[in-house]
Amino acid sequence: EELLRFARDANTEVWPPIPASELVSGAPIQRGLTWLDVPEHGLSAGIWDCTAQVSTPFVQTSHEFMLLLEGEVTIVEPA
Repeated sequence: EELLRFARDANTEVWPPIPASELVSGAPIQRGLTWLDVPEHGLSAGIWDCTAQVSTPFVQTSHEFMLLLEGEVTIVEPA
């Protein structure tokens, strides 16, 4: 077994832009790194960083766990 260490200074890569149709405001730049991806078990783990933005509400189709290392986030459940 391998221990995964999540670090905010990880060598992340620029990810594709968030589509304008999913944004209310902002022009976010997202960066990330996937450390683990096991689709047959529905499991992935990594780090994601994004500049300020407000996105449109959407239904999350998977379970997600988030650990906030820096900054702030507000999540509003869609009606």
